[in-house]
Amino acid sequence: MFGGLVYEKLLTQIVDFYFDDYEDHGSEFEPFFLLNDILRFWRTLTLNYEHDRHRLQVAGTDARGDAVAKSALKNYKLKYSRLLICFSMVAWLVSVQNPGKEGIVLACRMTPAERLKSVGAANGKDDVVEELLAMYDDFLDVTQGEKAKVLARFREKTDREELTERATLFGDLFSELVNDVAREQIRRYLTV
Repeated sequence: MFGGLVYEKLLTQIVDFYFDDYEDHGSEFEPFFLLNDILRFWRTLTLNYEHDRHRLQVAGTDARGDAVAKSALKNYKLKYSRLLICFSMVAWLVSVQNPGKEGIVLACRMTPAERLKSVGAANGKDDVVEELLAMYDDFLDVTQGEKAKVLARFREKTDREELTERATLFGDLFSELVNDVAREQIRRYLTV
């Protein structure tokens, strides 16, 4: 990997930052601040989407409906790939008891799919993870085509509504997984 040494050094420094209090609280330490920052990043992504959507609405639409299609496509990507990036790590963090610095560094080195498979295997949720990954494969099939053809699908109201509904089901299933694997003592920090 190009810049691998720099990446590893920065990754270690960042994870070390979240473990400032670890020495004093090693046995009961929870990476709440890391979890909070990941959730805050997710919320920033959603706020940025809403800001862009509003900007597109103000600009209006052309005869082909590109503003609506572009906004719907961004929303679709947010509900799949961005969600997978953030919440595969959230699921991992809330399911692993006292992972330590080394465990978190290892989780950061995993792809989102690898993290998700790890969560599934450790918690008897392989079937749910396989369903999520199959849904993600469907997402990739939709978005990896020629840009004009992808946008055409999102211009069509029926297609757009169907794809949005499938994205919502993906998010619902992901939410169930996170709630199912979250340890009791950390679950409340997901909402409060």
